[in-house]
Amino acid sequence: MRNIPLSAVALCATTAAALACPTASDLATGVRVSNAAGESETFTRLADGNTASRFRDPDGFESEAVLINGLFMVTAYDIQNGRPDLDTLIQYVYDPTAVPLPEPKANFTWSDTVVYVENNRGQREQHTYDFGARTTIRYGSCQYAMIPVTGRFGTAPSDQETYHYLSDLGLSYLVESGTGADKLSYAYTRIEAITD
Repeated sequence: MRNIPLSAVALCATTAAALACPTASDLATGVRVSNAAGESETFTRLADGNTASRFRDPDGFESEAVLINGLFMVTAYDIQNGRPDLDTLIQYVYDPTAVPLPEPKANFTWSDTVVYVENNRGQREQHTYDFGARTTIRYGSCQYAMIPVTGRFGTAPSDQETYHYLSDLGLSYLVESGTGADKLSYAYTRIEAITD
């Protein structure tokens, strides 16, 4: 048996762990965050530069959203039998004067009037995004720069969501939505690149 110095073994293990951590280039095939409860979000970069995010829960429910700059939602819909359920389609139309939308950054607030379209009926609502201070977050051995984002949509306290924006990857995922007894939380603990 060939003797390998322990320092070399440790270096190889560290290098392998680092290589396993997804980078922005992995969005071409997909980056997934997940937790022990069986919830996951998978992100892929679309041809137009936007990001698709597909959520799946352990009961088999699936939904998909398209995001500008990895954060600002353009469309959202449920997935039924592997296909978009257009009866659930929601669209967000941004003020043309606000396009392109801002790149997410720390310690910043962005607000504008957005047209929310559901069942072919539109209504105007105020969207405000508050970006917090940059920090770091870990998923196992992988560490990323993260900006917490609070999104407020309309005037009701329940119309609020919290996201984690991973600036190294250019994507965000939902952490909390709603308030009080209606609050839903998602704590992801694993991140991986999709290679197949």
